[in-house]
Amino acid sequence: MEKVGAKPFKTVFPGCEQFYGNEDSYFTCIARAAVVTIYHPVGTAKMGDPRDPTTVVDHRLRVKGIKGLRIVDASVMPTITSGNTNVPTIMIAEKAADIIKETIECSSYEYSSYGSGDSSYGSGDSSYGSGDSSYGSESDKS
Repeated sequence: MEKVGAKPFKTVFPGCEQFYGNEDSYFTCIARAAVVTIYHPVGTAKMGDPRDPTTVVDHRLRVKGIKGLRIVDASVMPTITSGNTNVPTIMIAEKAADIIKETIECSSYEYSSYGSGDSSYGSGDSSYGSGDSSYGSESDKS
């Protein structure tokens, strides 16, 4: 440090006071105390009881105080997983999809699946094979 004219800062890092004066030990202490990974951050949007002021989302991933908004990512995980966060995040997304489908009652809609033998699929029929001529009609716009 003397070669480049650097001087230690006067504010001592909390928890490393006993090492102040011994550069190697002091900076090792700071590195151990202050360096964190942000490669796969999780837990930034706490899930829990809506009455708890520290929570961001409820058990159905709804953001408190904002109607129609959900958080569907690793930020709702309470702790980081021991492996990559990709698969747990996909699981959260799948659960959110189920919750959203329940909320909007998707089971009341009829869908035509590709390869089901429905000859009207892709034929230009506006009902897309559902047989429901009211799908997309003026009565649905609200």
